[in-house]
Amino acid sequence: AAAAAAAPADDREQNPPRSTAVRRLSGVMSGLATKFERACESAAAQATEASDSAAAALTELAQVAEDFANKANAGISTQKRETWNTRFWLMMIDIRTLAHTTPRNIGTIRGLTDAAGQPAGWMLPKGLRQKEVMADGVRAVWIWPSGLESPEEAAMHLLYVHGGAFCLGSPETHKQ
Repeated sequence: AAAAAAAPADDREQNPPRSTAVRRLSGVMSGLATKFERACESAAAQATEASDSAAAALTELAQVAEDFANKANAGISTQKRETWNTRFWLMMIDIRTLAHTTPRNIGTIRGLTDAAGQPAGWMLPKGLRQKEVMADGVRAVWIWPSGLESPEEAAMHLLYVHGGAFCLGSPETHKQ
């Protein structure tokens, strides 16, 4: 840990620390590999009794494991964008990896999006201030340059309405 702390900033940019979700995903993948190995052993034993059905089960299991690995890799390989700081980039790796590997149901996806919004909401870019407001019963956020006391002092105003089909995302997920 001391060596990582002493590393130059641009070295950490090139070799960022592994994020929590990536470590968890590595653990999950390791567990899947163990289960896969056991399933292969079991399938091999069954193959002597019923080789055709065991071979089909083994092929199906191998396909499931390969699909999972490909989906996980899609998130893990997220490239850093020029406008992202390292912390935000690592968070995006976590979010995209989880999004690619979780079941496709709205409750799960909504929960992931809301959870992702928490740390994103803590990362308001420097030089900005924020204030939560209610706009006709809808929660909204004013964001303005920190050199001004209030958003009303700004020379211009921009209304940003994020998509999300009224079920995904929040102001927290889009402050960066």
